[in-house]
Amino acid sequence: MFESLQEEVELIARTVETLQLIDEEEPVGLRKAAAVTEQPEHRVRTSFQILEERELIRSTKDGAVTTERTAEFIAEFDGVVESVRATVEELSTVMSQ
Repeated sequence: MFESLQEEVELIARTVETLQLIDEEEPVGLRKAAAVTEQPEHRVRTSFQILEERELIRSTKDGAVTTERTAEFIAEFDGVVESVRATVEELSTVMSQ
């Protein structure tokens, strides 16, 4: 159970890192994203797929580019992370009692 949670958090971190790269340097191809993030291409491809499914990026002949939804997602991301962090801290407090 905890292993899958850790894997999910790592996937989210990789995917957000990929999104930030695309936002800063668009258009970005798969190979460039893999090189810059130092991740294997298959992992970056998974991140691209997740981002496309959520309509945060779209593919072009020159590489991935952001969509109109990207800025809002990035702006809200820190708040979501803080909310998750608070929940984990609450859980930690409960478990230590």
